[in-house]
Amino acid sequence: MMTRRELIVTPVVLLSVGCRPLSKQVEITILGEDSSNLKAMESLNARYEQKTGVKVRFVRDPFDVALQKANQDLASRGGQFDIICQYAASLAPYVNNDYVLTLDDMNRLVQADEVSRAFEADFFPGVWRETGFFRKAGESKPTRVAYPFAATTMLLAYNRDMFSDPELRQKFTANHGRDLAVPQTWEEFSVLAEFFTDPERGTFGVVIEGGPGGYLYWEWCNYAFGMNGGVMKKESGWEGDQNTQILLDSEANVAATSLFVSMRRFNAGDFFAVGSAEKREIFLKQKVAMAIMWSDYIPDMLASPKAAQIGFAPIPGAKSMLGGATFFLNKASKHPAEASRYVLSLMRPEQQIELAKRGLGSPFRSVYENQEIKAIPYSAALRESLVRGVY
Repeated sequence: MMTRRELIVTPVVLLSVGCRPLSKQVEITILGEDSSNLKAMESLNARYEQKTGVKVRFVRDPFDVALQKANQDLASRGGQFDIICQYAASLAPYVNNDYVLTLDDMNRLVQADEVSRAFEADFFPGVWRETGFFRKAGESKPTRVAYPFAATTMLLAYNRDMFSDPELRQKFTANHGRDLAVPQTWEEFSVLAEFFTDPERGTFGVVIEGGPGGYLYWEWCNYAFGMNGGVMKKESGWEGDQNTQILLDSEANVAATSLFVSMRRFNAGDFFAVGSAEKREIFLKQKVAMAIMWSDYIPDMLASPKAAQIGFAPIPGAKSMLGGATFFLNKASKHPAEASRYVLSLMRPEQQIELAKRGLGSPFRSVYENQEIKAIPYSAALRESLVRGVY
């Protein structure tokens, strides 16, 4: 005779044997820096999930935390993160250690007849080469590793109120014999930094990021590359070997470093403790004339009550620092095909325009021809900087 428990359990067991189990929803996890780029992608989540049935989860952290999490997951082959949004500096360790899939792998997972790759012709060439290619030691040609998810550079943000102040304009013209204007050269930048610094009025010429974690280095690079110096004689950041010429002691670099150090006299904030986020806050809260800012930290400034008084331009000189961020596909991902399809879905022109409206620095040239994108205050400066950008 069957017990009461057996009478209850038996139909359930029979049903489970006779029917296919419900498939578990696929979830892909994306890790990256907590900046406007990832926020823009995350804002389109609901639309993608509804269309595909694939759940997309974002983990946004400060740069150094996101990098540490990524490195730990890749090294352990844990596969906790399917897509890692990182920068070109990660190409060497990720590729050399065989942590990530390449575009050839993606093409095997998602055929071109399923998703066209025509968009590749629309990338800013320098951005894609800097962020998505890598040549291993001993190889003659670079490997196409990944697609960029964002194009970044550093722009000059300036205080319109200070530049348009009638008293300051009259004083500048009297002292320098020319109109007060946004600097076009590094010499003009230096003159303006000193001019706007007035302890009695509580004004500063610049705010500089000189904090640990690479912030000082990237700030310095604007001066070095902008004044025709640099670090090594090469065309892309991932190039170079033991024979590559070092440029650090060049005459141009010495001049650039001298100018950079001189900016401390006109700086708001603690020079050695300020990163990108702190720089932005100081610029918004204090009376600062100019700041060289990463482009992906700029969109959030437009929500500030002071947004109308902020202008944007390329940095002084004829060169800008070219950067960008990369969709690294984790080789240990449990859902590599779904992760690949998600990346490819964001490459569509209409998606790029939507993302750019939400703060992403698009790596596609055509996006900056869209009238809605042109209306974004920093758009023209960002496009010009990407066109003239160097590694």
